[in-house]
Formats: sequence, structure tokens, C-alpha cells
Amino acid sequence: MKVVELIHDFDHAPMESNVDRYLRKFPEATTEKVRAFEENPHFPDPKTYDLLILHGGSQHVWDKKESPWLANEIAYISAVISAGVPV
Repeated sequence: MKVVELIHDFDHAPMESNVDRYLRKFPEATTEKVRAFEENPHFPDPKTYDLLILHGGSQHVWDKKESPWLANEIAYISAVISAGVPV
């Protein structure tokens, strides 16, 4: 099982999450973390993984002016949903 974690809050970037601890129970699982707020993030093709996990953050979808990277993240989540990947 391949999992992508979409991290969209600076506070979550450096620390291990509860998701990380949970996924260690599944030795076959591999994870890739995408930090949407970084400049030029790599959003993997949804066809290449089995599950997208969204981490919470303090931003709101209407905060695109203060957090312009949200527009790319929202478009990516829409593409993942359209591809039928569980979120």
C-alpha cells in the first residue's frame, strides 16, 4: 500500500504525526509526504498510490490571498478525488 500525506501547515512539517505512528503497524505501507506550502511542491500522480491523507491546518479555503499555495492544493485534491483515490 502506498500512501501520500498532504501536509499544508508549517507547524506539522518537522514533526512525526499520529498517522506516521499508525502506519508503522503496516510494514508493507510506504509513505510520501507532500508539503503543499513549499515552493514548487511535487504532487504525485494519483494513479501511483492507494490513499491520500490530508493533515489539518489553520488555513481555510478562502485564504488564498494570504496562502496562495492553497489554490494548487485544492486543485490537486480535486484531481485525486476525480481519480477515485480514497481520501
